[in-house]
Amino acid sequence: KLILRSVRRCVGLCGVDESVDPSLLSALGSRWSRVEFGVLFRPGREGTNRYPRWEWVQRLSKEVQLQRLCAHLCGSAVDGVLRGDASFVIQKLRPLGFRRCQLNATRANGRTANLDRSKVFAACRQVPDMEFILQANAETRVLWKHHDDDDFPANVSLLFDASCGTGLALDLDSIDLRTYFDDESDEEEESLSEEKKTKKKRRRPPRVGFAGGIGKANVGEVLGELRGKIRKGDSSIWIDMESSLRRSADDRFDVNEAWAVCLAVDKAGWDAPVVVMSTEKKKKKKLLPFNARVSDHPVLAHKLALMRDRRTKPREFRNLLKETTFYLGYEATSALPRRKRHDVVAPNDGEASQLNCTIALIPVMRAGLGMIEPMLEMLPNAVVHQIGMFKRGDPNDRPIEYYSRLPKDCRCDVAIILDPVVLTARTVHAVVIKLKKWGAKKIIVLAVLASKQGLETLFFGSSRSRRPRRRRRRRLF
Repeated sequence: KLILRSVRRCVGLCGVDESVDPSLLSALGSRWSRVEFGVLFRPGREGTNRYPRWEWVQRLSKEVQLQRLCAHLCGSAVDGVLRGDASFVIQKLRPLGFRRCQLNATRANGRTANLDRSKVFAACRQVPDMEFILQANAETRVLWKHHDDDDFPANVSLLFDASCGTGLALDLDSIDLRTYFDDESDEEEESLSEEKKTKKKRRRPPRVGFAGGIGKANVGEVLGELRGKIRKGDSSIWIDMESSLRRSADDRFDVNEAWAVCLAVDKAGWDAPVVVMSTEKKKKKKLLPFNARVSDHPVLAHKLALMRDRRTKPREFRNLLKETTFYLGYEATSALPRRKRHDVVAPNDGEASQLNCTIALIPVMRAGLGMIEPMLEMLPNAVVHQIGMFKRGDPNDRPIEYYSRLPKDCRCDVAIILDPVVLTARTVHAVVIKLKKWGAKKIIVLAVLASKQGLETLFFGSSRSRRPRRRRRRRLF
């Protein structure tokens, strides 16, 4: 059996400084969501190359609120953590949205404090929601060499980086990856005793990343080599780079180089899977309900990507919603009943036909109102009946109906419910039940986005509501 493993977590672009406008970094992060911006902190050198001032960091955090930020501590900033004090991380970094913090505990990065493993881990435990990254090299070996001990914090990761920001090339042959990724064969795993298996499961290796000499010219090659060596287990890694992103003339961060790196990763694949032979039982994939149809048209995918872009203006968003509804409407009405027309001559001895049903559009207020116009362009003879419902705070309560334009008698053959997003399906399900009681013969739910849970709730809930309960009879012998 084949199991697909992904080897992509994030790409760290380290060393962003004041030479770059934060809005440009925000645009880069909006296009590639797994880009992480690394900011170097070294008290006493703020405003120089690689070390931005605090005011610029605050501007950056406002621009990239929904994107990843990683703090790289150098000099006295890292000395405080090495002495067991995490106040800088708690008071300064966490309020600005930093969720990862790398400890550059090397002499090249201005470290003066001694490397005390117990004090470093005590500081890391003070901020359990922050991921701390240790540079794994010969100088910091005392901190990470016994990563399989019980006292190794769960929020500490390792970055294999022998360059320390100097651009020295990454040497994967010098790293024993079997220590961090379960690469044992199935025969070896079965031969382990129960005690060793239990101990092995309890001891989770730390998450790891790789850095050193990575740039646009070789990032694809590095990713290919990593994907070839990491074969099993939790292979979610990240790569980090700094020196290759700087201009040689003035040693400033070059956003064009960062953009080129992301394009190179695009070419290599952010989520390229590794195919692994395994005897593990394949979990049965839950399929969607048989009557749920998901369109995979490339034009719809393009329109949906534009709607998801946060830079899209409200006016453009409304136009995109109309266009998407128009395309989806054609697919949703592909199975409507037709009747032949003998008074119209079709070419090549073909048969002419026309719709043989009356259609009612049921927009769910207020989000569904934006879908009426494109549907009426396609079905100009359809009638429109609005229904308004809202959900209460308790997830177990049914939605409350506050508006309905349904006539007393049902005079339609097909009712098309218009709702852009089906999440929990509580509101749409209530509308479906109301339309069944009204007398609708066929109901179609037209949505731009829908969750799997919502589709299952809508299908199974609706199917149960139309099945009459049978009286259980007692068998006599």
